[in-house]
Amino acid sequence: MPIFTRNILWDVNPETFDIQKGRRLVVQRILMLGTLEDLHLLKKLYSLSEIRDEVVKIKDWDSKVLNFISFWLDIPKERFACCTHRPSHLKQWD
Repeated sequence: MPIFTRNILWDVNPETFDIQKGRRLVVQRILMLGTLEDLHLLKKLYSLSEIRDEVVKIKDWDSKVLNFISFWLDIPKERFACCTHRPSHLKQWD
């Protein structure tokens, strides 16, 4: 497994983690918590097409990270699941 900043994948076992199967987790963690070096490593691990495919599926981007990703990868915000996913509006209590 590549060497990321320690805070990126703190909760996975590096001996058993599959970097391809866990692509969405890696992409999300690096874009939310990573350093510039981590971002460069991300671009070496996955193609921009693979990164684009993953980022639009993630439903909980921070607004600053979303703005960066949208600009960097030239993806309209309307394509992101976090912008199109509607939470349920269940009434909690009267």
